[in-house]
This record gives sequence, structure tokens and C-alpha cells, in this order.
Amino acid sequence: PRTATDYPTVNLQGPLLVNRANGLAKQLVLVQGLYHTHHPLTLLAPTASANGSP
Repeated sequence: PRTATDYPTVNLQGPLLVNRANGLAKQLVLVQGLYHTHHPLTLLAPTASANGSP
């Protein structure tokens, strides 16, 4: 049986912000508690527009 640790999660309480132009990154830590450090990441099947098809 699958457990909660078998699924991918994302840290929305302390996300990394990356400036793609200069490669600098910072971690933004949110203190209001609206998001979690182990928020489930839902993976979706690719759509026609996501894979380059019209």
C-alpha cells in the first residue's frame, strides 16, 4: 500500500525564488501559516498545448 511519503510534495511555506536572468536565488519564508512545507504535488497528464501540439 502507498503511504503519504510515496507522493511528491512541494514546500509552499518556504519556496525558492529564482531570477533566471542572473541566476540568483533566495528562499522566501512565509510566517502566516497559509501553506505547508509538505503540500501534495498533483501531477497532471500533458495536454495538447503542453506538448507543443496545436
